[in-house]
Amino acid sequence: MKESSNSLKACEDLYSCGKNVSYVP
Repeated sequence: MKESSNSLKACEDLYSCGKNVSYVP
């Protein structure tokens, strides 16, 4: 799994994406 800025682009939903990637707003 690539946890790069690309992940954010693939997952526009930060709420849903936050659970997939370790990105916390």
